[in-house]
Amino acid sequence: MTSLSSLSAVKKAIKSNPKVVLEFYATWCGACDAMKPEYSKLNKKTPGVRFYKVDVDKATEATDEYDVNAMPTFIYFKNGKKVGTYVGDIDSLKKALK
Repeated sequence: MTSLSSLSAVKKAIKSNPKVVLEFYATWCGACDAMKPEYSKLNKKTPGVRFYKVDVDKATEATDEYDVNAMPTFIYFKNGKKVGTYVGDIDSLKKALK
């Protein structure tokens, strides 16, 4: 899974793939650590979707651009358009990807 550390890298990833999920996380976030195995499984079991991780402490412009205020936040994009934001809720993300 690729980590993105700038707003330009995030925008490039969103444009270069038809289906993209971004996980905004922090290294110090306990809830992020708890969801890490589930996000990894989802990455492996969902063909056709590209999964990325965005460290909120390194990519502050991306965090601001996508209005991320809590971690983990998962944002799902289809054809470059945001179709869903899931704050701490990987189960709803799973349903959206089906």
